[in-house]
Amino acid sequence: MFDIDLDKYLFLPAGLTAFLICMAAIISKKLHRSRWILAAIVALDLVFVARLPWSFQHTSNFGWDFRHWWTAGTYIWAGLNPYDVAELRPPNQYIRSILYPPTVLPLFAIFALAPRRWSSLIWNIVNLVFCLCIGVMGRRALIAQDPEPHTMIDAPAAALLATPLILSKGTFIGLDGGVLSILATMSVLVALTTQFSGSKRRVCAAGLAVATIKFTTLIPFLLLFLRKSDRRTLLLCGAFVTALTFSTGNPANLPTRLSTLSAAIRVSREPGRVNDYSPLNPRSGRMVGIDVALARAGMTDRRAIDWLTRITLLAIGLSIAYAVLRHPEIPRGAICSLISLYSTLFVYHRIHELTILILPLLYCASRFVAITGVARWCYAWVVLAVVAAINKPERLETITGLSPSWILLKRLDAVFSVHFILSALVALAFAAIWESRAGTYCRPDRRTESE
Repeated sequence: MFDIDLDKYLFLPAGLTAFLICMAAIISKKLHRSRWILAAIVALDLVFVARLPWSFQHTSNFGWDFRHWWTAGTYIWAGLNPYDVAELRPPNQYIRSILYPPTVLPLFAIFALAPRRWSSLIWNIVNLVFCLCIGVMGRRALIAQDPEPHTMIDAPAAALLATPLILSKGTFIGLDGGVLSILATMSVLVALTTQFSGSKRRVCAAGLAVATIKFTTLIPFLLLFLRKSDRRTLLLCGAFVTALTFSTGNPANLPTRLSTLSAAIRVSREPGRVNDYSPLNPRSGRMVGIDVALARAGMTDRRAIDWLTRITLLAIGLSIAYAVLRHPEIPRGAICSLISLYSTLFVYHRIHELTILILPLLYCASRFVAITGVARWCYAWVVLAVVAAINKPERLETITGLSPSWILLKRLDAVFSVHFILSALVALAFAAIWESRAGTYCRPDRRTESE
C-alpha cells in the first residue's frame, strides 16, 4: 500500500474547501436552509469522520496526551498520587505531567477502566461527536444569550460554518492527542445555553464545574455570571467542584496533591521546559499567548515579558467587564464572542485548544448577513481571523518556502495566531460599539441587568 500523508493531501485541503464554501455562502448571504448546504455538511463531515480510522492506524504516537490521563487513572485506582505521573518525553521526562486541577481526576479514573489504546480510541470518538455538534451547540448558546435570536443563522448553516474549525490543523492535533479542551468547550457552551433557564440551573452549574478542567478558558467567561440571579448557580458550581475534587481519594491527601501540582506547574514553565513560552522550548510554536509572541519576537527579559503580558490581559479584561456592566445596549452575543477571543490569550493556550472560537465565528457570520455598512466588514474580518488563528503553521517557512533564517519570517511566525486574535478583538469591539451607537440593535439587552 502507498504511504500517503492524507492530512496533507486530503483532510487539510478539505478544511480549505470548507472555508471557501462558507465564505461564498456568507458573502452571497445564502446561509438559509437549502439542499446544497445540507450536501456540503454531509460531505465535509464524512471527510472529518473518515480521518479517525486513518489517524488511529497511521499516527505512531496516537493519544500522546491521553496516555498521561490514563496512567493517572491507574494511579487513582491503585491508591497512589496521580500527580506523581511523569511520562513526558526528553528533555521533560522528569517533570510531572498532570498539570490539571483535581476536578478532572474522576474522568481520568473512568479512562483507566479500559486498556489504554481502546480507551484512547473511545475518547477520540467522544471528541469527534463533540466536534460534529459544536456548530449547533454554539448557535444554541448564542441564541440563549442574545436578545435578537431572529438574526442568528439557522442550524444547518451553523453546522456548515463549523466545518472550517473542525477540519483545521489545530483540531486535528487535539483529536490525535486526546486533549481535554474540546470537552471544556462543550461544557462552557452548555453553561451559556442554560444560564437563563431557572429549571436548568443545575445543568448550568455542572457545565461550569466540568469546564474547570481547563480553568484558563473558563475564568474569562465568569464575567457573564455577575448578575444577582447567577449567585445560586455559582454556589451550586462550588458544590459540584467540591464533590469532584474529593471523589477520587482521601480528603486528607488533597494538600499533598495540590502541592505536587503547584510545583509541577512551576517547573514546567522553566526555560526550555514543556510549558515555556520562549524559543528555548521547541514546542512553543504551537502555543498562543501574548508572552509567546513577545518572546518569539525577540524579547529576552522574562520579567518584562510577564509584566507586559499581565498589563495587556488586565486592560482587555477590564474593558470587557466595563462593557458587561455599563453598556447593556451591547448584545450578550457580542460580549460572549469578545470573551471567547480573550479567553484564548488568557494565560496561554495551544492551537488545539481554540475550539471555543466557534462563538465569534458564528456570531460574526450572522451579523455580516444581517446588516450593512462599515461594521459588516469588521465582522467579515473576525471570521477570517478565527479560521487563520486555528490553522497557525508551526513553522511559517513550511508554507512560504523561504529560509527559516530570514529574520522577518521569524517575526511573522511569532505573532501569527496572536495577531489574528488581537485584530479580531479590536474589529469585533469596534463593530459592536458602532452598531450600538447607530441603533441597529433592536433593543437593550435585558440579560445584563441585575435580577
